[in-house]
Amino acid sequence: MRMTFLKDTQVTYPSGTESDSGKVLYAGAVDVRGRTISGFITDSTPFHPLDPYWPDQPSDQGKVWDGVKTIPILAAHVVVSRSGEKFEPQPALPKRGEVGASFLILHEIAPGDCPLMEALVGREVDLTVDHDRRQRLSAVHTAAHLMAFALNERTAVYWLKGAREDGRGNADFDQSFIARAVIGETTSRDVYRLGKSARKSGFDVESFASDLDEIGATVTRAVNRWRETGATVRILPPTSPLMGRRTWSCKLPDETLSLPCGGTHVDALTEIGPIVVRLTRSSEEPNEFEVSTTVQDMVIGR
Repeated sequence: MRMTFLKDTQVTYPSGTESDSGKVLYAGAVDVRGRTISGFITDSTPFHPLDPYWPDQPSDQGKVWDGVKTIPILAAHVVVSRSGEKFEPQPALPKRGEVGASFLILHEIAPGDCPLMEALVGREVDLTVDHDRRQRLSAVHTAAHLMAFALNERTAVYWLKGAREDGRGNADFDQSFIARAVIGETTSRDVYRLGKSARKSGFDVESFASDLDEIGATVTRAVNRWRETGATVRILPPTSPLMGRRTWSCKLPDETLSLPCGGTHVDALTEIGPIVVRLTRSSEEPNEFEVSTTVQDMVIGR
């Protein structure tokens, strides 16, 4: 079953919403960048998808309820349709937010459940996110942001030239050198590439590399001091189109940390247990350094 061109899916997960209703607009098999996936699209959803442009946080999982039967949702994907056309997923991703493209969330389901969803096109259904998985990913994602600010502060001494600054006025090591990141349910792994361009930009790679253990200990102490404040965390705006710009904000007692972010987060730092940060140098790629941020004893429940 096909549908006419749609606007971006409206997402409610920035507000922390885990259960919401949405109208089914499409159901069927979709080619998602070379993989055929059975699923459905709604006008609004609380599900956070895997971002194909920066795939750091895995998608939510959960279920959909049609009033009679519960169907598992295995994952959430971003698909794109062109303006003025019937829904035809594009084989290649356009630029983020490209004019004339609609960015939609496809809720993946088992192929055998597809006929059930096709019969629901045009009707409202209830969408519910797996709370425990969301909470774990959100806690680790929040901890990773705290790590980035603390890492920027600790590494400021290695800059021999002026550099772009983060929201606290420190040289932004994180955004200057980040190569890739993966957020798991207990640990985030951020990989930084410090090659020729880093040296040309005035960063003292050798001194940084010799201090990895001390840097990890210092950053660990800093993030746990912040964690112990129990500060509130917000994503603004709380509801917006999928590709809308959103800002993560953590209101500490004496300052507010903020940066652009499209992921999910805890409501307060009281939901995060002790954090441990470790830095290691890759044995295979000597110009790459991994920072692991592990959350221990996180709080699950609401």
